[in-house]
Amino acid sequence: MIYIGLGQIETSETLAEQKSWLAHESEALRSKITTLKADLAESQAADAQPEATPTPTKKEAGGIKGMVAEMMKDPEMKEMLRKQQTLHIKSQMGELTKVLGLTPEQGRKLVDLLIQQQEDQMEHAMDALNPTPDEAKKIADRSKENEAALKNLLGDEKYAKYQDYQKATLSRFETDQLKQQLAPTQDPLQDAQAQTVANIIQEERDRKTPGSVSQADLKPEDYSNPDKLDALFADMEACNKRILTRAQNCLTAPQLEALAQSQARNLEMQKMGLKMAGKMLQQK
Repeated sequence: MIYIGLGQIETSETLAEQKSWLAHESEALRSKITTLKADLAESQAADAQPEATPTPTKKEAGGIKGMVAEMMKDPEMKEMLRKQQTLHIKSQMGELTKVLGLTPEQGRKLVDLLIQQQEDQMEHAMDALNPTPDEAKKIADRSKENEAALKNLLGDEKYAKYQDYQKATLSRFETDQLKQQLAPTQDPLQDAQAQTVANIIQEERDRKTPGSVSQADLKPEDYSNPDKLDALFADMEACNKRILTRAQNCLTAPQLEALAQSQARNLEMQKMGLKMAGKMLQQK
């Protein structure tokens, strides 16, 4: 791996290896997720049965949280997630070093620090599921330590830029999805269009309207409250509609249709994730 100027540039051989590894590991992850979904369906079916049931197995007694905990104990799963997170962090560095104005040495140190912090978060991931007061304090303390380490490395000004960059992660991800979806078509998304769409998505995500609900507003018990989740989903759908309306000024009709399709897929994934989170919190 070599560094040129402000960005991190990898050799074509390394990129080819990463592409091959990602294809293999993505298939393995999809298989594990399919297994987890099946376990979730079995757990939900079991919940609907009368109380007169056989003594639960150790796996069943742990509920969804127990199943996830067991999955995270799997060395292969942990290594796969670690590698995926590492590749994700490194994939951002070319753009991030440019945005922050980092030297190659600062870029390398930032990569190492972010990977270290990500691995620490993975080790304590289960603590974040409806934490006890003691667990919540430890989570807050680790967050403060991570913030201090980043500030120490970047300085206040660059750390503020880093926070803005991280805040826009979702809007960049959604725009990249759209760009990849349209790349093989006769109407690919241009860079200027992508930046405009990303800005629109971020602005609408940040917009607070009367009665609006965001995921940040939810308390742990709200994840298992259908009314609370329905209100959140309604707000997400309203936000998507505002994005589509504004995007009409910069996208063609086929591009706009592709954005709507992408939004629908992402919303369904978010709904499934939030419902699964609610199930996990109930089993804590």
